[in-house]
Amino acid sequence: MLLLAAAAHTQVGYWRDGETMARHVILVNPRSRVGYGGLGLALAGKGRHKQAIECYKKAVAINGKDVVTCINLGNSLAITGRLDEAISCYNRVLAVRPADPAAHYNLGRALMLRDKLDRAAQEFAEAVKAQPSFVQAQANLADVEMLRGKRAEAIGHYLQAARFAPYDAGIRFRLAGTLEDLGRMGEAISQYREAIRIDPNRWDAANNLAWILTTSTDPRCFDPHEAIRIAESSSARIRHTQPELLDTLAVAYAAAGQYGPAVAWARRGLDLAESTRQTQVAKEIRARLQIYEARCGGT
Repeated sequence: MLLLAAAAHTQVGYWRDGETMARHVILVNPRSRVGYGGLGLALAGKGRHKQAIECYKKAVAINGKDVVTCINLGNSLAITGRLDEAISCYNRVLAVRPADPAAHYNLGRALMLRDKLDRAAQEFAEAVKAQPSFVQAQANLADVEMLRGKRAEAIGHYLQAARFAPYDAGIRFRLAGTLEDLGRMGEAISQYREAIRIDPNRWDAANNLAWILTTSTDPRCFDPHEAIRIAESSSARIRHTQPELLDTLAVAYAAAGQYGPAVAWARRGLDLAESTRQTQVAKEIRARLQIYEARCGGT
């Protein structure tokens, strides 16, 4: 029993993390594809992508049909800016597995970085075709369609992504922004609300929602008092650290006819924007502040 316990204790030392385990496998078998692939994955997880690339290459050299490691190699190459090599890796996988969703997805991302949007859209579409529940592929396809000016198509893909990932606030936020761009304010408001419900810390969603409620010309969407509540609550949650949100809060108070609080929040937003060197934001707040001060007698 004591001998077994001692042996077990020695083995535990090998398995204390993925890198240690993979290095032990390679020590036992220097031709281990699994060992080199696992070591590459462990190193990549620690941000050591250059070292990971060398390990992945050794694994692929041992077995060129290891599609998972080939995709991982492509990902580390892409992260280090070696996009052409990454694209070659993904194409190599697709030559073996033409319908591999991960290869299509990662190839699409690399093509996006190369600003080849039409081809990227095709790859994301192939990933979705192979795996309809592939949320990130759906969302990235929607992003590409937005960049290509195809907002209606983008909305469809965002909705599909949201169906498979109902608690992803980021997807709701992007969907809301697209709806807002198309002037579908009622739907945009609903999606911004949902993003905030999922993640109350999404100050950007609160900011956009409050802005619509404050500036909309549609009486069904105009509600500056609710905008004040939303912006004030969100700003307090993040300790009033975003000048854009403070600006929106000031605009909401002004829309409600309360120019004293509008001045106070605008000044606070202006100070913050200037101290953080957000010159354009500061310029916009300063222009509105002059209007508020004039409305309340310059106080």
